Amino acid sequence: ELSVLAIKCAMITYGVTELMKDDKVKHLALYDRLYGSKIWDTAQTLATSIHDHLKRNDEAPNLSKLHTIYTELENALTGEVSILMPEDYHRLFPLVGKIGRAYHAQSLVLASLCHQVATHFEKEKKREAREDVERALAKTIDAFTAAGGLNKPVTNGIEHAANGASTNGVVSNGVGHTMTGEYDPDCERLYDESIDEIKYCYTTMGMNEGSDPKEKLEAARTKDQERLKLYRTRVTNGITAREFVDLTLIVYNDGSSSSIHKLHVKVLPTARLSYVKWMTAREIKDVEILRFEDTQKQPVPLDAEIKPLVKDNQCTLHVIVQGEPKTNGS
Repeated sequence: ELSVLAIKCAMITYGVTELMKDDKVKHLALYDRLYGSKIWDTAQTLATSIHDHLKRNDEAPNLSKLHTIYTELENALTGEVSILMPEDYHRLFPLVGKIGRAYHAQSLVLASLCHQVATHFEKEKKREAREDVERALAKTIDAFTAAGGLNKPVTNGIEHAANGASTNGVVSNGVGHTMTGEYDPDCERLYDESIDEIKYCYTTMGMNEGSDPKEKLEAARTKDQERLKLYRTRVTNGITAREFVDLTLIVYNDGSSSSIHKLHVKVLPTARLSYVKWMTAREIKDVEILRFEDTQKQPVPLDAEIKPLVKDNQCTLHVIVQGEPKTNGS
């Protein structure tokens, strides 16, 4: 589908250039549109995005975003004023995977409701509702960013608390902070504000989806709190600090033999690589995590536990990424 979109982009820009060469085009409004920046800025954005995806050989390109840009290009050609999906819609869903136990179920509910609202908006094209949808998406992103700890400053790939004290994945009692995603009353307030904006969208767009969105959030909140309580009880009663594994994560760019970063965290021996990936994504920014390898450079599947790789409560894994992680606060 990406190749088809590339061909359509090429054909539409070729058609415009051929029309521009036609000296018979005397209509001033059409002339201004053909030579205006709207068409060519949008075409350049689309072509650059497609080229980047093809160059990286992405297995799962963001086709929704590319089709949105293509629609914008078509509307620029016809002179129609497009009612496009707010940009925040494409930023929302990747954040869900970076949120811990304390807000996991609530985040899934908000993401699902935002999808329903956005789908209805895209179908009905209610211009007057766009600002409401934008506000709901922005509030939800604020909530996800806070719950995932994604607004903390980063130094050498390590997240820091608001007071500047480095947690490095561990708090003073030896229990991994990033293992749960700690409960924060401020985050609950942000989730409540998000659901209020979503409910307002339901009202303004005449959506009737059955159960109350706020009731869905409350049910998910209860589920999160029960799971978090159970987890804390298990950690407090059944696990001593000595039972945690000192996990070293050495980060490499794909195809390079030189490491670009190193992380040290504490996890349970039963931790799976899928959890380690989530934790790593929170610690290093602006990279795509491709895979994990053991010290012999053999791939380790995401559903595998680290326990077989642990020796004397220590374990080392290689993290293969694409991109440069943020370091030194950059």
